[in-house]
Amino acid sequence: MPCVCGIGESTESHCLPIIKGEKAAETAEALMRARYSAYALG
Repeated sequence: MPCVCGIGESTESHCLPIIKGEKAAETAEALMRARYSAYALG
């Protein structure tokens, strides 16, 4: 299943590490996409 943000193979490998703080967002866009994913996932 594709990432909730619309980019990436899966949420677990794309946005979740940023949400959990395991990986820093490389760009402001990546940070905002991760925040959207966190919001959408609840």
